[in-house]
Amino acid sequence: MTESDAADGGEEVLSADELAGVLELFGALSESEFVRAVNEAAFRAGREVDDDALADRVNAAAESFHVVRVEPDAVPLVVPALDGDEAAYVPGPRAWPEEPEHGEDLPHILDVDARDVDREALAVRVRRQLRAAVERAAARGDAERLHDVVDVTYDVEAWADVDLADTRGLADGALANIE
Repeated sequence: MTESDAADGGEEVLSADELAGVLELFGALSESEFVRAVNEAAFRAGREVDDDALADRVNAAAESFHVVRVEPDAVPLVVPALDGDEAAYVPGPRAWPEEPEHGEDLPHILDVDARDVDREALAVRVRRQLRAAVERAAARGDAERLHDVVDVTYDVEAWADVDLADTRGLADGALANIE
C-alpha cells in the first residue's frame, strides 16, 4: 500500500507506471476498457479497487503525463481502431511502464487486440495538454508545476518526434513573471 493510500484508509491502487503498464499491453484502451482492465488486475491479485480512488489515481497519472487521456473527438485520429464514443488512454511520455501482478492475463480476459497509436497525432494532443498545463500553472502562480512541465517537454521530445521549445519558452516566460 502506498503512503497516500494508507493515509486515505483506502485500498492500494496501481502506481502510475503500473497503469501505463496496463495500457502498454494493448497500445490504447477506451476509458471503460481501462477501468475494467485495472479492476481485473486487482481482482487477480486478490484486492478490490475503489472507483473513486482509481479515478483519482488515473487523473494524477494523466496530470503527471504517465498516461495520456485522449478526448473522444480526437480518438479516431490517435487510435484509429476506436470510434471515439468515449475517451481513450495510452501510456505517456513520463512512464516506465510496469506490468502489474497478473497483468499478462489481461489481453485474454478483456479479449481486446493490441491497437496501434498514431504517435504524431498523439504528440499534437500532448503539446496542447502541456500548453494548457502551463496556462493553468501560470494563472495560479505555481512555479513548481511550471518547472515540472518544462521537464516533461524533454520527456515528450524523447518519446515522440516533436520540438517543444515553444512550450518551454511559454513556461519560462511565465516563470520569469512569478520568480
